[in-house]
Amino acid sequence: MRRRLKHQPNADLYEFKRECLAEFEQLSEQGHIDLFYGDESGVSLLPCVPYAWQFADEQVVMPSERGGSVNCFALLSRENRIHRDLTEGTITAAWISERLDALSLSLSRLTVVVLDNASVHKKAVKERWAVWQERGLFVFFLPPYCPHLNIAEILLRRSCGASSSTSGCVPRTMPTRRRCITRSGRHWRRSARA
Repeated sequence: MRRRLKHQPNADLYEFKRECLAEFEQLSEQGHIDLFYGDESGVSLLPCVPYAWQFADEQVVMPSERGGSVNCFALLSRENRIHRDLTEGTITAAWISERLDALSLSLSRLTVVVLDNASVHKKAVKERWAVWQERGLFVFFLPPYCPHLNIAEILLRRSCGASSSTSGCVPRTMPTRRRCITRSGRHWRRSARA
């Protein structure tokens, strides 16, 4: 069984945004722009196990401990380029804005960053939009209820959710959790090429 969004996107808005995104993809493939998909995700030592089966004489457990989490904000391209930053703190609008501002200072051509409609994303963009556009950085917001259009959301969910299995480590300490995220990023880049 899979989870599914409660609401559906507006059909007209969805189609318009999907067409825009397809055009951005084409411009990126032709080398006219850089296109990045952005999202954030976190890894914690506190597992989320909504339901599990076990035999009457079997005890199934998942090791758990309280502790900090590692949060990752990443901008991923289809060419396997990545801009990412990790923090043990909360990812705020100001924190995201700083990362996008740094990106805007290092651009070699027009760049489009695709983000979902999270309030932290909208707030981060609101204050610096005009400055970034002058530098060649444009932010494109996906339609609401469309996480399947954001490759960063898909890859971060998979890599963080499967970080211990894909990288061969069980996160026990903050440095180990950082290595898990880094290794899983390499894993997904290799998988995308295959």
